[in-house]
Amino acid sequence: MLLALDTLEHPYEVWESMYDDGMVRYLFIGAYSQKRQMLVVVAPWEGKVLWNFMHTDAKSLNKHRQGTLLYKRH
Repeated sequence: MLLALDTLEHPYEVWESMYDDGMVRYLFIGAYSQKRQMLVVVAPWEGKVLWNFMHTDAKSLNKHRQGTLLYKRH
């Protein structure tokens, strides 16, 4: 849970991506010096915010890098 919160506060990248259901989602990618990385998906929905987080391999993050890159840490 701490990595998910850190990813939202200090992301490595943030992508805006349109999903098949027509909703925009924001993908926050956290890069850490460990084998598993963090992906947090945030979806505004009817005045609320839904979010989901998952650990993933760094290589698997590439498939989530779709849409518009909104932020990249240098």
